[in-house]
Amino acid sequence: NLGDYMKIKTRSPKLMLKSYLTGLSDTTVTIGNKHTVRLDNIGVVYKEYGFPKRLGSNLWLAGGIFFVATTVNNLLTHQQVFTPTNLIITGSILAAGTICIIFSENAMHIGLHWKIKVLDIPHL
Repeated sequence: NLGDYMKIKTRSPKLMLKSYLTGLSDTTVTIGNKHTVRLDNIGVVYKEYGFPKRLGSNLWLAGGIFFVATTVNNLLTHQQVFTPTNLIITGSILAAGTICIIFSENAMHIGLHWKIKVLDIPHL
């Protein structure tokens, strides 16, 4: 649909284009205001999954807040600032967030398994 966010990689020249779909014809796609790409020049289309990306971002935020809170608490109570337990917990939260962000996007390589077609579907 026009106005949808797209992320594609072209075959030649190898460009990564990320923007909103502004134009669509039988043979070309316009991404943003200045990039018109032929359909046969698109090599990879990326599908983004919203929930894992939001979860990963929130886990990164939670890991940072946990680290700052435990560090400040240990400073105020005159204890060891960086304890192994705090670093393990913070590292685990950040690692889980990183894994979620990595798996929040799927690369669909155009060719044998994936094809690009422009469908004209009337709105009801």
